[in-house]
Amino acid sequence: MAARSGRAADPYKKALAREKGNIRNCDDAALMAGYLEGNAQLLLGAVSPRLIWQGAQARGLTTMELVELMHDKPGDAIDLMWEQEQSPPGT
Repeated sequence: MAARSGRAADPYKKALAREKGNIRNCDDAALMAGYLEGNAQLLLGAVSPRLIWQGAQARGLTTMELVELMHDKPGDAIDLMWEQEQSPPGT
């Protein structure tokens, strides 16, 4: 089914699709999405993998930085669900 015109494709779903079956050659965003889908709720409880991914992407975290954050400071990782992507100053 094609996306409705005027509506952007979901970047999280696109990242998950890139990771499926291609973990050795996927980009970091795809690796992070796949990791979160399989582990976020197990490690952090009732969270949204999609919202954590969006917050981590907005903050510019790598998958390894996110994994370390989830292990060392799970509360900070959960807070990523409320991270807002902000425009650079002056734009």
